[in-house]
Amino acid sequence: MAISITDTNTGIKEVAEAATGVERAYDYDEMPEAVNNDDTPAVVVYFESMDQDPTGETHASTFTGGINQRNWVFHIDILASQRNHLPENNKIMAVMADNMVNALETQERLPFMSVPGAQAFRFTAFRTGITLGGVEFYGIRFIITIRSF
Repeated sequence: MAISITDTNTGIKEVAEAATGVERAYDYDEMPEAVNNDDTPAVVVYFESMDQDPTGETHASTFTGGINQRNWVFHIDILASQRNHLPENNKIMAVMADNMVNALETQERLPFMSVPGAQAFRFTAFRTGITLGGVEFYGIRFIITIRSF
């Protein structure tokens, strides 16, 4: 079953928005040019890439043939706070990373992110500086990979 970028982005945004401490969440059609520090911690969710497995030989779903397997990659950028006082910024960043992991781990059964066709997902995260509207934010980028077939 094909999933859509818009539905998946919104599903991920709704999960991310539920993370404790999120002040504002932005979906694909709400991408901000700038974020006010009063709205942090904020999350910005967006589609990054997709790849299709042309053979699909490694999954039981392909034994009948004709199944398109895809990996959809989305980012959740957490703007913890404007970069100004590193010990305070790092504390907010660490708490928000824990809170986002907890929110993502609520996805225990199908359909993941409330998106029909999202059969599995995984995530990674790393600390990063995120510049938005000429302002540098201390943050975390979660990379969400959703598997559909």
